[in-house]
Amino acid sequence: MSKLSNKNRLIVYLSLVLVVGFSLTSILSYQVSRSAIHDGIVRNQLPLVGDNVYSEIQRDMLRPVFISSVMAQDAFLRDWVLNGEQDERQVRRFLKEIGDRYKTVTSFFVSEKTNTYYHSSGILKSVDADNPRDVWYFRLRDKPTAFEINVDLDAANADEMTIFVNYKMADYDGNFIGITGVGLTVEAVANLLLRYQDRFHRRIYFVDPTGAVVLPTPASGKNAKNIKQMPGLTAYAGDILSQKSSTGRYQADGDTIFVATRFIPDLNWILVVEQSDAEAIGGLRNTLLINLAISLFVTIVVLALTLYAINAYSKALLSAAKVEKDINRKLTKLNNQKDKLLSIIGHDLRAPFTAFLGLAEILGGKAREMEPAEVSKYAQDVLKSGRNAYGLLDSLLNWVAVQWEDLKPQPEAIDLSQVVDINIAMFKAIAQRKKINMEWRGNPSVLVLADRNMTDLILRNLLNNAIKFTAEKGTVSVAVVIEETKAWVVVADTGIGLDPEQVAGLLDPTQKTSMTGTDGEIGIGMGLSLCREMVRVNGGELKVESELAKGSQFRFSLPRVDSG
Repeated sequence: MSKLSNKNRLIVYLSLVLVVGFSLTSILSYQVSRSAIHDGIVRNQLPLVGDNVYSEIQRDMLRPVFISSVMAQDAFLRDWVLNGEQDERQVRRFLKEIGDRYKTVTSFFVSEKTNTYYHSSGILKSVDADNPRDVWYFRLRDKPTAFEINVDLDAANADEMTIFVNYKMADYDGNFIGITGVGLTVEAVANLLLRYQDRFHRRIYFVDPTGAVVLPTPASGKNAKNIKQMPGLTAYAGDILSQKSSTGRYQADGDTIFVATRFIPDLNWILVVEQSDAEAIGGLRNTLLINLAISLFVTIVVLALTLYAINAYSKALLSAAKVEKDINRKLTKLNNQKDKLLSIIGHDLRAPFTAFLGLAEILGGKAREMEPAEVSKYAQDVLKSGRNAYGLLDSLLNWVAVQWEDLKPQPEAIDLSQVVDINIAMFKAIAQRKKINMEWRGNPSVLVLADRNMTDLILRNLLNNAIKFTAEKGTVSVAVVIEETKAWVVVADTGIGLDPEQVAGLLDPTQKTSMTGTDGEIGIGMGLSLCREMVRVNGGELKVESELAKGSQFRFSLPRVDSG
């Protein structure tokens, strides 16, 4: 006995040495690789993406700059100005033609002589040096550069945020006579950002010099209005706004975010490019897990082989007995499930499909000989049979899913009222077809701890049954009742009701109670017993109250998240 104990002890020591050695090697390799990836992201990848995006923006802005240059050099426009701006309609036609030809959102000309702002729709206004919205004109007029790009509100387009390309215009002697140009919607630049994000697989967005996020995209994940308010980025915001370019990292939602920024002088915005650490090293983590799994596997193999060599015979006997017992138990369970499944398929599913095929055959063979009213009736019958068959198949699939899998809920905090809203919307069309009134007696949101899929399945079964056993012009109502430690969902109907014996049979998993609905709907008779089991594994209970010809009330409870 002592020798056997020593051998087992040796096996444990060897296993520990193998596990520790493999684990340390894998973890150290992971740390070194992770550090190298992080350094590459900060030093090379993000700045390079920023440079590429900046180059793309410059390239995409060349076309509107070219259009503005063509307008500034146009002989017709120059002669029209020099001839005293006589006919406004001529310049309007010119500006409209520019917009139509180059697909710009706006095109304009501002005269230095008259300060008139001409637009394709007519004279927009007169620019004024004291008007804050006109400072762009006087700023560019006094600048040595030929053009500038600025972001401003477009008064001719419902004050939509627009990127303007403004170009100086001179007479034949080089004297300044006005500014012309075109505008692009900010939305167009946002679409460019989406294209950049798809290409470079990074989160990209713009902020203005105050830190406001001016062009968030859905993929950027930036919902806050200012980077000074973003979790983790607040402390780093000052560096971003004060430097022409920067690189760094911050923490947000338990993840490290690498960030590189670059000031875009053409737009007076700051380009921000971000890379999530989790996304960057996702493959590396998988490699670490694989290495650890291999290490564990090798250790287990060594331990298993050694133990087998020491006590092979007794192990084999015990293992064989246990395996045989487990196999017999599983075979018995599978055989019972098979018999029940075949019974349901042979008895319950065959009938609606037989009716469906029979009606379809009649309709397909004799439709040309029938009156339209008779064709419509057969079509309605086919539709009804199809719905019955689909409902049975859906219930059967749910039953099979529960039978073939252990009920292991994955609880999470869910808004019970939201679940009810979604399911009522799903069943409204079905209720309307039967002319049934659905009432949702809503309550304030309440969080419960439960498996979301199971909760949906429970509520769908109860709503489906309530509609199935309620006649036309009846009512199905849903309410959420909140108690101290739990919340109840109450589904009530004014349907056919049940007697006490039927109520007892509904919740018995050993019994199969199938009833026909008020419009001929049929089921497999096991939905409520499955509901009861799913409610139970989620820590709740299912109750039934019913009276023949007066309706039924089904309610189930789930534990509240904030119940202590």
